[in-house]
Amino acid sequence: ITWMHMSGDVINLENKPDHFEFSEDMLTLTINPADITDANEYKMEIVYEGVVGACLFELIVNPVPPKKLIELVGESPVVVKEGECATLSVEVVGADSTFSAGDFKWDSGLVNTPIDFSSDKISVINGGKSIK
Repeated sequence: ITWMHMSGDVINLENKPDHFEFSEDMLTLTINPADITDANEYKMEIVYEGVVGACLFELIVNPVPPKKLIELVGESPVVVKEGECATLSVEVVGADSTFSAGDFKWDSGLVNTPIDFSSDKISVINGGKSIK
């Protein structure tokens, strides 16, 4: 029994990736966890008493959508009158994420101009998750 990529590159016990496992009889190939780069066509050839048999397998790996780490707090856009104060905030989703103020980038306008925090009109609060 020989497992290979459709390109003809043989997959065996010596060169298999760590997440590829063969059953003891080599009839089963398990890929766990599947990675996006594992998407491929695989071929297994069996030679028994001079007769060659082949099975073709196509593996399609759907990417996992990225985890949404931040959410807007409140409605967008925020509308205020000139001279009033507004606070814009994001909420970090997922307790396993730790962020510092430097991890957040605040932009303004249609061309995403970085906000100038040297002005006394705009300040960063809440560990970078809010601007006032």
